[in-house]
Amino acid sequence: MTDNPRLALIERIATARREWRWANSELVHLEKGVNAWNHWRSRQSEAKPDLSGIDLRGVDLKGVNLSHAKLIRADLSGADLTGANLTGADLGQANLTRANLQGAILVDTDLIWAKLVETNLRKADLRRSKPIEAEFIGADLSEASLADAKLSRASFMDAVLCRTDFSRSKLLEANFSDAILAQCSFADAILIGADLWRAQLTGANLTSATLTGAKLNKADFTRANLSSADLTEVEARGARFMGTVLTGACIQGWEIDSETSLSDAVCDYLYLTRGDRLPEGTRSFMPGEFEQTVRNELMAIEWTFPQGIDWSAFVSACQSVSAVNPDLQLGLQSFEQRASGELVVRLDATGARDRAAVFQQLRTAYQAALPSPKPSAKGAPPEQEPSCHSLWAIAQTLSRVQHLPMVP
Repeated sequence: MTDNPRLALIERIATARREWRWANSELVHLEKGVNAWNHWRSRQSEAKPDLSGIDLRGVDLKGVNLSHAKLIRADLSGADLTGANLTGADLGQANLTRANLQGAILVDTDLIWAKLVETNLRKADLRRSKPIEAEFIGADLSEASLADAKLSRASFMDAVLCRTDFSRSKLLEANFSDAILAQCSFADAILIGADLWRAQLTGANLTSATLTGAKLNKADFTRANLSSADLTEVEARGARFMGTVLTGACIQGWEIDSETSLSDAVCDYLYLTRGDRLPEGTRSFMPGEFEQTVRNELMAIEWTFPQGIDWSAFVSACQSVSAVNPDLQLGLQSFEQRASGELVVRLDATGARDRAAVFQQLRTAYQAALPSPKPSAKGAPPEQEPSCHSLWAIAQTLSRVQHLPMVP
């Protein structure tokens, strides 16, 4: 193809007309250049040109008006679409790899399964667009707006997204692994199941964002704002929350580890579950209280014994599980006998990479350590195994147990 942008466009249009055998007046206007095309579009404002499957690789289309055009499976890779108007266009499955869309308008644009690998979308307007399952791998969307967009399962791996606006967007299972998201906004966005592994979110705004089940392992949230965010069951192992605002966040089932940094985090209060506020009432955390509370709550295993507990089997289970997990440090946080009669024991599980797996190991070991029931004489009622239901009995039992440390 020629290096002359004007001739390149003519060649592409000529090829398209030969392949499609079109006597298409729309292509005739585009063949005359962007200015002629835009002039025709201004007089045909209701027209919705169908350019599906067209090959416009590498052509100069700066400022072109392709609003409401049908460009399904079009190849625009390497094309220069700087400042182009693609409002309401259908770019489903289109190839825009390494295209230049800086400052382009893509409001209400359909980009389902579109390929935008290493595409320049700086300052582009993609509000209310639908890039569902689109590929933005390595793309630059700095200062772009994707507010109210539908981006479920879209991939932004290695993308540059500085000061990008994702406010109120739906980003279910979106992939932001290794992306640079400094000072971007996810305010009120839905990021359920999203992958932010090793993403850089320094100074980002995630106020009231929903991140249920998201993977935040090794992500950097330094000085980010996560106030009132829903962090239910997120994985945050090795994540950095230094100077992060977490006031009002819900951290039910949040997975952290010893490498998770919470230094200088700002948090007046949080929710362990919806409605379960800490501290209770209207009190705010004292200095240093937040981090200690979070670690106590989130590194804990809560074990319920509906029919009482065999403390010998319990201690044996803890010892055997600790023996096969060298990095695991089990400690007794608390125990509580509820009105229903069930006993709830809370264990600190420092060093546990997978609390669910450790808990399953504990339950299996506990069952194995329970004594076999003694056979009863014929006609006699079965002998009841002693159980520790009263707090006094529990206290006496614990006073004899020297193997399991109490967590301060």
